[in-house]
Amino acid sequence: MVSQPPATPTRNGCTRKPNHSARLRANGCWQTPPGECVVSPPVESLKAAKWRNAVDVVAQASSPAGSGSVSLPGSTPGGTPGQLADRTSAVPPQVEPCLLETRLHAVERVPSEGRGKAAQFIPIRFVFFNKLTKDDKLLLAFDAFVLSTALGRAIVVGKIIHGDDRSRARESAADLQDRAPNEEAVPTTPALSRAQLQPKVTKVKTSALAGEVRKRLEKITALLSSPTPPDLVLNRHCAECEFQARCRKIALEKDDLSLLAGMSAKERQKLRSKGIFTVTQLSYTFRPRRRPKRMRDKREKYHHSLKALAIREKKIHIVGSPELKIEGTPVYLDVEGLPDRDFYYLIGLPIGNGESAVQHSLWADTIEDEGKIWRELLAILETIEKPVLIHYGSYETTFLRRMSEHNGLRDDSIAARVIRSTVNLLSFIFARIYFPTYSNRLKDTAGWFGFKWSESESSGTWAVCLRYQWEQYRSPAFRERIMNYNTEDCAVLDTLVTALISLLQQPAAYADVDSLDIPKTPATERGKELKRCFDNVLKSAHSDYEKRKISLRSTNTAEGTEADKPKSRKKALRRKLPARGGRRVRVPRKRTCQRHPDHPTLLKSARRESEHALLDVAFTNGGCKKVVVRYFGRRGYCPRCHSTYPPPGVKRILNQLFGSGFQTWAVYLRVTLRLSIRQIAKATEDLFGEEMTFQTILQFVRRSSEEHTATEELLLRGILCSSVIHIDETKMNILGFQQYVWVLTDGSHVVYRLTPGRETGFLQDLLNNYDGTVVTDFYGGYDGLPCRQQKCLAHLIRDLNDDLWKNPFDEEYERFVAAVRDLLVPIFEDVERFSLKVCHLRKHRPRVDRFYRIHIDDASPCQEVTAKY
Repeated sequence: MVSQPPATPTRNGCTRKPNHSARLRANGCWQTPPGECVVSPPVESLKAAKWRNAVDVVAQASSPAGSGSVSLPGSTPGGTPGQLADRTSAVPPQVEPCLLETRLHAVERVPSEGRGKAAQFIPIRFVFFNKLTKDDKLLLAFDAFVLSTALGRAIVVGKIIHGDDRSRARESAADLQDRAPNEEAVPTTPALSRAQLQPKVTKVKTSALAGEVRKRLEKITALLSSPTPPDLVLNRHCAECEFQARCRKIALEKDDLSLLAGMSAKERQKLRSKGIFTVTQLSYTFRPRRRPKRMRDKREKYHHSLKALAIREKKIHIVGSPELKIEGTPVYLDVEGLPDRDFYYLIGLPIGNGESAVQHSLWADTIEDEGKIWRELLAILETIEKPVLIHYGSYETTFLRRMSEHNGLRDDSIAARVIRSTVNLLSFIFARIYFPTYSNRLKDTAGWFGFKWSESESSGTWAVCLRYQWEQYRSPAFRERIMNYNTEDCAVLDTLVTALISLLQQPAAYADVDSLDIPKTPATERGKELKRCFDNVLKSAHSDYEKRKISLRSTNTAEGTEADKPKSRKKALRRKLPARGGRRVRVPRKRTCQRHPDHPTLLKSARRESEHALLDVAFTNGGCKKVVVRYFGRRGYCPRCHSTYPPPGVKRILNQLFGSGFQTWAVYLRVTLRLSIRQIAKATEDLFGEEMTFQTILQFVRRSSEEHTATEELLLRGILCSSVIHIDETKMNILGFQQYVWVLTDGSHVVYRLTPGRETGFLQDLLNNYDGTVVTDFYGGYDGLPCRQQKCLAHLIRDLNDDLWKNPFDEEYERFVAAVRDLLVPIFEDVERFSLKVCHLRKHRPRVDRFYRIHIDDASPCQEVTAKY
């Protein structure tokens, strides 16, 4: 395996290979005295070297043979080249080490700090781009791995020198805008030259990536050792590959599932486990289903099977009744930029439709001009009456958001209102309109309507390559090609909007359009007549047809027709309690007047009394019975303002009909016995002969909850004082809405919380100062809690059992589950025998370390089920 210096990933002959040594001299990133920098030194002499920096170092090493790895073809003595090791045997094969080679861009030597300490070597990799990816860091980790193996020394840190630090250019442009906000921006200082743009230096801890490098090496070795080529998979990196056309041709011949751009590798693997390998096979799995009422206001999810059906039938499928309304002047927006630098250099802005559209192309030579074209865009929008920005994809959305933040756009301005109400055609089409194309990219969607670009290879990556060539040669031809591509993209948006509006207004008029909600109308008059006849026949087949049909015969009776009878109105429920009997409770009268509470004069006792009766439940040894409880007391009279006040105990229950016993009984049935509100109302009527509405029962539960708020606070205080807290959540349906119930317990106290979503924000606030341990399941939301955490073994064992049941023939997973069993069972036996004592649990630590080293750190599982754990 050989690692070569990467070239800039471009296509169509636009490859750009960075000259690393030239960049070193130009940017001056190394201040090395003369004679301390060498070129291509042998690796054998690195330990005794005296130089500071070395460039273009070739290192070779043999990878250590690990369990489960596969040797390269011909690396095993006496073996057959290309022979694949047997993976089904229980004992892993003995594998010889394979040869690794890398060409390090540079190596920095750090002298030893003292006698007895060896010098350290830091591998350096040069990357052309400003933004680093995980692959860049893995390549540096591979360099460190090979160099460490060749030298026999540990290398834990590496450096990546990448991009150009253009932040100073942005800051100078922003300062210039702040100085003259109302005038045209004219730069008073020259732009930063390439010599002034210093590269960035990023330190990478390569030791943390060593485990993943080993796993990648084993996978690459297995692919090279296999006699058959790997499975063909199209992904997002195909646009940067020179074999894109060849691979796509093979995928089309095989009708591979990876042709569907929106399908992930996990979804493809799931379909393949069900025996679905092609797009045509997937198309036959689509089944239109009627959505429940609670889901009709929500957007339908995306169906890959419906996309496959549209491709097979070569028809457009419309889900629901989408409407594309553009109220105002359409302004089509297409932006070209360099994602690597977050630099937007071209804004295409045609105004209007058709041939009468006015095209604006705003070009920026440097980063300093980025703010200038942004202000020109805002000025153009302010001159248009009711502008509506229309774009395709999220790149323009990110552009508008970032430029608004960088340039301080006011919220009350016209441009801000226009930006907030943009129309993203891709978001409108997604999961609503399924075109018979393998992706929803603009080029595929517009190609279905017959639009063609002047240059067939034009794409976003192609435009980036042309921009780099323009920056290098400053040729007007490259600029014209980019602007022509941007203009054609804007024209595509106009064509697409016109076609969508016509398509959605009259979908039945198109032969190649099917709607899941609107049936196709018959094409002929005879077909319409036949359909109308059969519809009338189907109406008479209903069971209630005799009641609902139109009758010309009047039903006169002695009291008149049914239409003349007055409709009876349902009377409101009014309960009349007996005037006498029941239990009487005297309550104290009010003592102070609320109009002048500070006056020393107290209220006097009035002659009149206030009384209110409640229905209540009296619990006895033999059962319970309904009673009437009357609360009465003297009214208070104020001699200063001549006002009278009822007793507080009577005033508090004036609007109530049921007493505390009735309320407690209803809450007990709802919470403890988990009866529905309908069943509680029926039980009340059957046992006590009293009608109770649903709203009354809900009010009882709500009032009881408010009364127990202090109890909840005491329970939470006791839970937070414990050393261990167990937390879990579950989903439930309440009146058609999904809710989540959270349970917090320490073994003695339990608290329940109800939230509309699964966010853990309230837990972070609750456990902010908690210094104990929280035991949870494997939900990712718990990872952000600010305290020590432990995963629940019950959830782990349950997941292991479920996956073991779903994958009965996966021998690799069975071996892993057996190792977990051998680890946990002795621990459980000691806990059951000696309880949770440190002296008995400490002896299992070597077994746990050995399990992690063999089955987690050094293992490279081939199956996705095992890799998940």
